[in-house]
Amino acid sequence: MSEQELRKLQIYISKRSKGQTDEQVINHITKINNKTPLTQEEWHELIFPSCNNGYVEILRFILSNIQCLNNVKEYMRHTVYGRNKNINDERIEILKEFMKYLTDNKEECLNETMIYAAWFGETRIVKFLIENGANKEYKTQNGLGLLECSERVEKLFEDSSLKEFIENNQ
Repeated sequence: MSEQELRKLQIYISKRSKGQTDEQVINHITKINNKTPLTQEEWHELIFPSCNNGYVEILRFILSNIQCLNNVKEYMRHTVYGRNKNINDERIEILKEFMKYLTDNKEECLNETMIYAAWFGETRIVKFLIENGANKEYKTQNGLGLLECSERVEKLFEDSSLKEFIENNQ
């Protein structure tokens, strides 16, 4: 598959310009794969549009075609990148799928993903990650922690839910 064809398939998965269902998207990917089998690297590239958009069933299908999942931390951070409360349930389900693959450095991965989610004020996701092993006291090498993220979110988005969560869970 050429780079352009792969990009086109990623956009198809992500945008669903004709309102395609998960099943239709999966059938489309299957049709392409039957014609010209996707490499493991190409399957990995299809993860990105699935995880950030909360497409749980499509992600599960893609994962079922991957022999050894690499870069789990990168996919988890990509899942929570951006502010999109409308699909938080789906994003949490995506995180659950990725967490099945965490072996080494699980806490580090959860911590970094938590900070990404906190940066965008995704309080429900932060809470989920803490419930599953993230350390609420964690700070990045630059000193960025939940409190600093909550101050940014309150100022930028006028959303105090993360700050309230931190205060209520000291």
